[in-house]
Amino acid sequence: MSRREFAKAEGCSEGAVRYALRQKRLVARPDGTLDPSQLGGGWLRNYRPKSKSRAKSAQVAEVAQPCAEIPADVAHYHGWDFPEFLEETTDAMGVFLPIGDRLRKDLETIGISAAGYGSSLLDREAYKLGWRGGGDPPADVGLSGMDDAAPIGPEAEMDDLNAQSLNFGLVRRFGRAMAPDDPDDEDAVPLDINDPIAVGSRMIHLAVHFYMEDLKRRRRAAGIVSPRDRRSG
Repeated sequence: MSRREFAKAEGCSEGAVRYALRQKRLVARPDGTLDPSQLGGGWLRNYRPKSKSRAKSAQVAEVAQPCAEIPADVAHYHGWDFPEFLEETTDAMGVFLPIGDRLRKDLETIGISAAGYGSSLLDREAYKLGWRGGGDPPADVGLSGMDDAAPIGPEAEMDDLNAQSLNFGLVRRFGRAMAPDDPDDEDAVPLDINDPIAVGSRMIHLAVHFYMEDLKRRRRAAGIVSPRDRRSG
């Protein structure tokens, strides 16, 4: 079964299946498909420990915003009832990440900080493997000569969510979309649209801002004020 078919049969998201594969709770065949014998939810039940917190969230998964509650079936579909999303886990992340006391329990701030931290870790690993991009101006490392159809990695790969070839043409399409609107703006950070690491890092940065602005819009429409809206207080 494909990951999409497996997720549909289990009543969960494909993202939850991909996460379980990374955690080795599901095992894929060499061709990437999954054995139907793994169906039945055992990979979920065996992973989720029983606890008072789990029992409390069995019917409704709680969220920080008072305007919304997440139905249990929706939480299950997205994997939000995994232990990683319990309050004690997010509280620990708030302590671990460099977040001030006032925002340490704010889930939006934790998510933003975690995304930035993860991006920096990936940049550091790339640097250890020879990447020297992201400079001002960006260093010319010969990537501009790569053909659009050339795979980013050593062999051709497809993105399993968007069904797109991971090649330099895709990198350039995203890079062009994120290039500064005004290249003469002194505050604009130059971007090498041929560099997969530089483009990927900029994508994470931009995605975080998408989340921040849309959540702000939704809070305002619902009349909710979060700790992030009280910065001047």
